[in-house]
Amino acid sequence: ALHGGADAGPAAGLPAWVGALAAPAAEPLAFAAGGVEWLAPCTPEAVDAALAETPDAWLLAGGTDVGLWVTKQLREPRRWIRLGAVAALHVREAGAADFEIGAAVSLADAFELMRTDYPELDRYWARFASPAIRASGTLVGNLANGSPIGDSAPVLIALGARVVLRRAGDAGPVRRELPLEALYRDYRVQDRAPGEWLERVRIPRRAPGRRVLAAKLSKRVEQDISAVSLAISCEDTHGALRGVRIALGGMAGVVRRAPAAEAVLEGVAPSLERFVRAGAALATDFAPLDDMRASREYRLAAGAGLLERAWHAWYGSGPVGVEDPALDAVGAADAGSPR
Repeated sequence: ALHGGADAGPAAGLPAWVGALAAPAAEPLAFAAGGVEWLAPCTPEAVDAALAETPDAWLLAGGTDVGLWVTKQLREPRRWIRLGAVAALHVREAGAADFEIGAAVSLADAFELMRTDYPELDRYWARFASPAIRASGTLVGNLANGSPIGDSAPVLIALGARVVLRRAGDAGPVRRELPLEALYRDYRVQDRAPGEWLERVRIPRRAPGRRVLAAKLSKRVEQDISAVSLAISCEDTHGALRGVRIALGGMAGVVRRAPAAEAVLEGVAPSLERFVRAGAALATDFAPLDDMRASREYRLAAGAGLLERAWHAWYGSGPVGVEDPALDAVGAADAGSPR
């Protein structure tokens, strides 16, 4: 048995010889059984080739979404393509203009990187599923799944994130970049050609004076899907709001921006009255459905209330509403945990 002691190696509790072991060779894996094929390529080009051959294959990163397709919906593809062995997809960089996050980077690692510029999102990320899901699931996978109540898309759309899509071409990979909100056309309909997949996401670094707020309403603190989620980002320049971006989840078949609400705030001095008017404009932007999580009326009122919360947090007496102080500890623990 492995145990700690005076001869422990670089990792606590492990002997020195463990650190001397050679890293496993990066070799692709392929096998088939029961009419289902499993591939684990090692390069993005191999992913391109597999998808060109089978465009309806399932990409597997963390498995926190597709696993439920199998266990709950009893679906199964004829080909799986695992992304975890593709080293190029584990990129996690803070560039001068953007955070660059590859398709195999976990939610927890992505949130930790973003914390460099956006520490106020810690509380929101602490309510994203659970620590186990955040350690396994991937940020790009959550965006690719495209759920209308996914928690990452509203924040990234409000921040102006862009996704990089790629596919096999005659002379090598073909890439294109588009704003995240443009990826989602309708419920479960995306702007993706056959064989095209999300390689990475680019999230703008924080500009001076940019304010950001994100909030989620659900019946439980953890392990619950949101009824309504909202993210707002803007710059307060010389007493006027500029570059206002508001995105909501749970209000339509896809996560979407709220152009009418944005227009109410764009270019004007921030005031509670303006934020209330922006909340009322959500009824122009959205026609939510009634479902088991919330009614149409609740969703519109909740979205308006979250916009008012933004004003109070930025210009009033501070955050309002029922908050759980334990979430601050959860967010801090996530950010400081070893990967």
